[in-house]
Amino acid sequence: MSTFTLTVDDERAQQLRDAAASVGITVEDFLKREIDVLLEHRRKVKRAIAETLQEDAEVYRRLA
Repeated sequence: MSTFTLTVDDERAQQLRDAAASVGITVEDFLKREIDVLLEHRRKVKRAIAETLQEDAEVYRRLA
């Protein structure tokens, strides 16, 4: 397991504390969940792009 240190301004830190408190978890757990959401979104976008490129290639082959 790796540890990251992140510096944020006071306003952003308070926003993170408030967001975490609103769902009843620590800031650390909140950030872990948000990172998971971000990485999953990126994975889905990459997959969608790859599928679109594959479909486009097939269409171009048919048109050639």
